[in-house]
Amino acid sequence: MKEGFMRKASLFLCLLTVLLFYSCQGKTLMMERSKANQNLDAQKAYDLIKENANNPDFEIIDVRTSEEFADAHIPQAININIGSPDFKSILEKKDKNKTYLLYCRTANRSKQALDMMNQMQFREAYHIFGGIREWEINELPIEK
Repeated sequence: MKEGFMRKASLFLCLLTVLLFYSCQGKTLMMERSKANQNLDAQKAYDLIKENANNPDFEIIDVRTSEEFADAHIPQAININIGSPDFKSILEKKDKNKTYLLYCRTANRSKQALDMMNQMQFREAYHIFGGIREWEINELPIEK
């Protein structure tokens, strides 16, 4: 009787191990499918912009203040101030299946916005690590 119990317990543990392995694999695949929460350096961000030049499902969002945006911004960017009380509701109205590139001055605010988008389950969102400062250091196009 003890031997039968041990076989059943061993079988149960084996099945449990297999189930846990495959459930973890599934989570990994889900995380890989979501491209939210990815950092890009300025050059890679510029390459992404060029690749999506005629893509209506690609948006560049500057999360700085309107004053900062007016001073200098990346061409084709729209300004949605993360400090605005309606920032989250504006994001909620965005198409979660589009591709978004976020930036701010140094990457602190854009990282916060990116984390929000990740929580809201946006499919593909990036931010420029180093912000517009790194963009300018790399002498990439700016509108004033």
